[in-house]
Amino acid sequence: MAESLVIVEYVDEINPATFAVYSTTGEQQQKALKEAQEGFKTLEEALTGKKFFGGETIGFVDIATGWLPRWVRVIEEIVGVSIVNENNLPLINAWFDDFMELELVKGSLPSKDKLYAFNKARREKLLA
Repeated sequence: MAESLVIVEYVDEINPATFAVYSTTGEQQQKALKEAQEGFKTLEEALTGKKFFGGETIGFVDIATGWLPRWVRVIEEIVGVSIVNENNLPLINAWFDDFMELELVKGSLPSKDKLYAFNKARREKLLA
């Protein structure tokens, strides 16, 4: 359980860089992108040899960090950059896909369209 809490706390450290990718442009955004990707690399180590953070089935860490796949994918689409992909972070990318395919998750997360519309408008306000 202690390892799980460390992983969840680490996500709190990734969040500011990921938000900066969303809320900045130019050099500042590129710096934030590198920071976010480095953060995800550390998180990816926890997935080595496993489908989910909990092993072959979802567990506490998967649920606690399960907002990341939807939010990161929306950010990537809005901003037009790739934070997580199969080339730079293959285990996180696979986890994003596997987690989002779970029926439990599909029925629990807000719709992508609503998140996209809200976050696109929010980004425009932040950049104004």
